[in-house]
Amino acid sequence: MVAGNVGSGDRWAYTVHGDAVNIAARLEQLNKDYGTHALISDTTVALLTETFPIEAIGKVMIRGKSTPIAIHKLKV
Repeated sequence: MVAGNVGSGDRWAYTVHGDAVNIAARLEQLNKDYGTHALISDTTVALLTETFPIEAIGKVMIRGKSTPIAIHKLKV
């Protein structure tokens, strides 16, 4: 992921780019389809240092990826 200011002159904006950002955006869109509030990937689950109520949903194809990724529902 790359984060920083982009633009020139009087038009500057802070933004992020990269694979992690794209996956997060796709998961956010999938919340409608699954009736959820927070979907996370296996990568995020592996990085958690605390216990949260999580339910595995399955694997989904994400636009721009060649293999499906496992998603989980954060029960809130």
